[in-house]
Amino acid sequence: MVASCSDGQSNSEHKSYTYRKPELWNKKHLTWRLAASASMPKGMSEKEFRQAIARSFKQWEPADVFTFSPSSEKAADITIGFQKPPDRKWDGHLGLMAAASYPWTRNRGHIYLDPAEKWMAKPFAILGDPVTDWLPHEIGHMLGLPHVVEQGYIMNEMGPYGPPDEFDFSLLQHLYSPKTIVPTGAKNTPISTSLLGGE
Repeated sequence: MVASCSDGQSNSEHKSYTYRKPELWNKKHLTWRLAASASMPKGMSEKEFRQAIARSFKQWEPADVFTFSPSSEKAADITIGFQKPPDRKWDGHLGLMAAASYPWTRNRGHIYLDPAEKWMAKPFAILGDPVTDWLPHEIGHMLGLPHVVEQGYIMNEMGPYGPPDEFDFSLLQHLYSPKTIVPTGAKNTPISTSLLGGE
């Protein structure tokens, strides 16, 4: 199955973004919580969902840019739930799977999963979509990474996705430390570094 993610930007391959430090996260440790109004999909308990979320955040920690932990506080940095994003409609089963707010937007730190999808907590599912196949991509957006047009990267618009790798980590490192070199030969294809505000 191939589905997509909406990052709230259209025609991203034709845009160039300039990121400024105040618009990005200014802390190294981010906390997350479940949305208060979020209800669990059939076949998934809240405990299983929390475990899947924790596994998804862990996938980004080897980049050595952020660490993450759950929180019960309303003031958590990140809120995740099966609900509709503001000013946007879901398009039903097998369309847009999820959405996330960039750090410089009014709803920063929010990740939305389409409740119409058949979400599963297990990493491998014959029927349904594992949360861990989609949530790491949305975490990338929530940290500030846009879509890239090249195939095979976790930040490509079309999923499902594999876990982020060393190349994906370098994109995040470059975003928060622009002097970090982004390799252009990874996965045998160049990356559009202009989308990352690259110089």
